[in-house]
Parts: sequence; C-alpha cells; structure tokens
Amino acid sequence: MEQLHSIPERRCGTDIGIAAVEHERLNALADELKHAIAQGREEDSERLLNLLLGETRNHFAHEERLLAQAAYPLLAGHAAVHSQITWEMEHAISALRQSELSAERSEYGLLVEQLIAEHTIQETRVFERFLRPAH
Repeated sequence: MEQLHSIPERRCGTDIGIAAVEHERLNALADELKHAIAQGREEDSERLLNLLLGETRNHFAHEERLLAQAAYPLLAGHAAVHSQITWEMEHAISALRQSELSAERSEYGLLVEQLIAEHTIQETRVFERFLRPAH
C-alpha cells in the first residue's frame, strides 16, 4: 500500500487537494480495518492499525503545516482537536489489542473508523472555507 508522503500534491491554486486525497486514504484504511476486524483477520488488523495510526499522525502534521502557512487564525484549536483525536485513537487501539472478545474488538474498530470519519466531515469544513480561494 502507498504511504501518504508519497502521494503527489494536487494544487489548484490551494493545497486542499492533498488534504482531500489524504482524507480519502484515511477513510479507506479505517474501512479496511473495520472489515479485517469483523472477519477475524488478526495479522491484517494489526498491520492496518499501525498503518492507520501512522498515516493519521502524518496527515495531522501536514494539515497543520498547511494551515500555518495560510495563517489560519484557529490553528491552535485545530491542533488541539488533532491531539485529542490521536489520543482517542491510541486508547481505542490499545483496548482493541487487549480485547479477546470479537464483539468488543468490533466496537473499538468502529470507534477508530468513527474518529477518522468525524474529522474528515466536521473539522475539514471549517478550514476548507478558509483555504479555498474566493472566486
């Protein structure tokens, strides 16, 4: 699988394109993780957990750099949300790894997927309006 840092940036006057590509990638990984957990594929689940957490951290760092370059006035709050999401993901992943119950593992997998989905839907709308050039 391709790592985020190797995806070429798409620039249409802004850096929103790369953030959208990264969000698609994170959502796809979260969905793949959910299915691996549901099907009891332990090795795939562990690989996907590691990949998803690493790519989420990379994405958040990249997104914060873009926002800093654009002088986004609410960057500190956005970065705090990233820290909270990362902490929640780490907690869910730790609990998932310790769980031996299939239903519990599925719940934690869904939580990880939900954390990614909520970020891409809610937080992104806020800064995309700021980064998108006026027409």
